[in-house]
Amino acid sequence: MSFADTRMIGVSINNLTGITGHSYGLDEMVRAACEAESLGFDGVWVHDAPFGRRTMASFDSVSVLAAIAGCTSPPPGPRIRLFPRGP
Repeated sequence: MSFADTRMIGVSINNLTGITGHSYGLDEMVRAACEAESLGFDGVWVHDAPFGRRTMASFDSVSVLAAIAGCTSPPPGPRIRLFPRGP
């Protein structure tokens, strides 16, 4: 079975400052990813909208994913998969 044939259940982490002006801090996003891993989710997606129409990314998604990688379990533990997600 290939990676493309595998169904995954994950969590989308909000990295956007929306029209309300609320944004999430890096520590909140990392904590959410660590919690998702401890709950057994397969993956974490971090939004990226550098030139969004109504939203803007609070942090660079690759930098957020790097911070998350630093706090999640190393193999052979329950390693969560990390993905960027475009607008």
